[in-house]
Amino acid sequence: MPKKGLGKGLQALLTDIEPNDTDQILEIDVTDLQANQYQPRRTFDPEKLGELAESIKENGVIQPIIVRRFNMAYEIVAGERRWRAARMAGLKTIPAVVREVDDLGMMELALIENIQRQDLNPLEEAQAYAKLLKAMDLTQEELALRIGKSRPLVANTLRLLNLPSKVQDMVARNEISFGHAKVIMGIEGATEQEGAAETVYAEDLSVRQLEDMLRRKIKKPDVPRGTEKRAGRNRQIASLEDELKQELGTLVKIKHGKKKGSITIEYYGDDELERLLKLLRREADETESQRAGKFTV
Repeated sequence: MPKKGLGKGLQALLTDIEPNDTDQILEIDVTDLQANQYQPRRTFDPEKLGELAESIKENGVIQPIIVRRFNMAYEIVAGERRWRAARMAGLKTIPAVVREVDDLGMMELALIENIQRQDLNPLEEAQAYAKLLKAMDLTQEELALRIGKSRPLVANTLRLLNLPSKVQDMVARNEISFGHAKVIMGIEGATEQEGAAETVYAEDLSVRQLEDMLRRKIKKPDVPRGTEKRAGRNRQIASLEDELKQELGTLVKIKHGKKKGSITIEYYGDDELERLLKLLRREADETESQRAGKFTV
């Protein structure tokens, strides 16, 4: 399947469909509307929705929603919160502008509208990214450019979908933060990941406290315990891991022994593997060029 062009990006796409002075604004019966079937947001804050409903009671719906014709009625392209609040406020109709939008456009617009307003929790965002990657046949890097996010952030968000469902639910309910989840991703084993998430919630741990707790559990049998030398070495290894993580944009683990060790670089999918290989090859080429330069007369 050929990749679809990146076009002007999602932000430009949303701007293009927004109402303008030349649009015909229709008053559509609220019962003739249905929610966007590609809406990534699963929950709406009742308190904020109630506040918007009160505002609508006093001032009406100031900005028309965007809809498309669908099955003899209308489907909301953008403005679902306004529609829900309008119904809550007791309105019979709502101002709307009709646009021609295909299914892929619906998916894109629903995602960027929510990202713009920071309405999605990290898990909903991850699920939306996964749908866009599949529907548009994009790489993670192309998606990151399209939605205006960094590639490492997109990759880390998608990795939430690899966590056990119990941990995912805790992220969705905001019982643990995205920062906690990123640390938990580095723990091996679903049971251990769930246990760490439960501890974070039960003890109200910060991300730093979670990291400290996990470091205390790490054992290195080939290095004498309780020595100053071991503590210094562990700090050095942790510092190197952080440095490589920032350089490569993914988790890096170093296992250091007396005579040998290993470096593990995590990746998620063929696209990320290809990106890492290109990055490592480029570093190798630059190093080789520098060596050659030392012997140039």
